[in-house]
Amino acid sequence: MGTMEISEETKTKKSHNLLWILISITLGAVLIAALVIQPWNLPVNAQDILTQAYSEMADVRSFRASYSNVSSGYEAVHTDIEFLSPDCYHAACTRVYFETELIVIDGKKYTRGDTTPVNEIVQSVDYTIARLDETYEARLVDTLDKLEKRNSQVIEGEDCAHYYGKSDTEKLEVVDITGSVISYDEIIRIMSDFRKSIYEYEFWISKTDGRIRQIKSDYLGWNYAGSRPTTITVTSGSSVLIQAPPPTSFVFTFYDFNQPFEIKPPLDSNGQLLPGWEIVE
Repeated sequence: MGTMEISEETKTKKSHNLLWILISITLGAVLIAALVIQPWNLPVNAQDILTQAYSEMADVRSFRASYSNVSSGYEAVHTDIEFLSPDCYHAACTRVYFETELIVIDGKKYTRGDTTPVNEIVQSVDYTIARLDETYEARLVDTLDKLEKRNSQVIEGEDCAHYYGKSDTEKLEVVDITGSVISYDEIIRIMSDFRKSIYEYEFWISKTDGRIRQIKSDYLGWNYAGSRPTTITVTSGSSVLIQAPPPTSFVFTFYDFNQPFEIKPPLDSNGQLLPGWEIVE
């Protein structure tokens, strides 16, 4: 039987084909690895993500939380909160030089510490609790079309999916200035400037239970002709008609959902207030 000889041209073609196969396999493996490790911040539907996350919060009856507020040119504020549904909570508000505690049980308010007005602490707590409310969810869904998925992060021991989004300012609520004495043209100019404001949001959602673990919202003001963000203040005589806040960052962190803990009034065994505490109306 004769021996078939393979020409050099055929050998070359086979070598090239084998090389392209190896290159294709390698590129495919690299592409798959890249998609797994870095999803390239592909946009996802905001309504799908937020509706699901907020639905997981429906059975939450207690939690611990922290709220931080940092505004350009203002003192930073940090509040730690323990909350029991429907309206019982313990909050500790910390500023640079002051700390104030507030306990609210069945509408009765107990406070101790420095001079932070009680209504400011109540406002901070209400603002934090409202982040988990379906009304807030509806507002987010109305103004956020897409969310960008970012690298996962651990929040309070929970591995969390991380999302970023920017509000469509055309959908934001308009400031009500009905009855003001400024002209119609001035109102139009103000509203036009106000809609240049930038609102950015970040969400961290637990991969374990699907609940929201952290929300960060940044109000960045707007850049006019390249200038840095500023504050809108419109006055008529001595009355402030509109005041948009300076650049501000809010961070809300939630943890210990439905964990057992008690919030007790600061009273001794005889029912008297403990030293340093007082009852406020």
